[in-house]
Amino acid sequence: MRGGEVDQYLIESFREKHREFEAKFNLHDERLKSLEKDSVVKGQQIERVFEMIDDLKSEIKNDINRMENSVMKEARETRDVFREEREWLRQQLKTQADAEEAASTREHTERIEQEQTKRTVWQFIKEILIGLFALFGTVVGGLIAYQEIISAFFK
Repeated sequence: MRGGEVDQYLIESFREKHREFEAKFNLHDERLKSLEKDSVVKGQQIERVFEMIDDLKSEIKNDINRMENSVMKEARETRDVFREEREWLRQQLKTQADAEEAASTREHTERIEQEQTKRTVWQFIKEILIGLFALFGTVVGGLIAYQEIISAFFK
């Protein structure tokens, strides 16, 4: 080989390497651009997920507040019922005491009032149990509802 041929060979070799390098560079550039696009899309998806999480948090807080208000209302109503029933029971007991004072003249009436008092106590106990079961059902229902929401949230 002569000096000019060697130079020509080197130039051609250099050009070939340059083309290979440029092809690899373009391929890497395309991959990088694709990854950048994917990164933007993933970032947007992550933002949407965070927005959904914030919405769910807000919804859960609202539901908790509603449930707390419902439980407090039920408790207040139960206390009111207990208070009324207690007052009613006191009145019944007073009536019974008055009847016992007049027992010597009204044995038959006393027996009827005692039966009413027994029914009243059982009715009072029944209403207490109904109120407690209603309160318990409300609390359990709320817990079950939130359990499903929370379980769905972490899936």
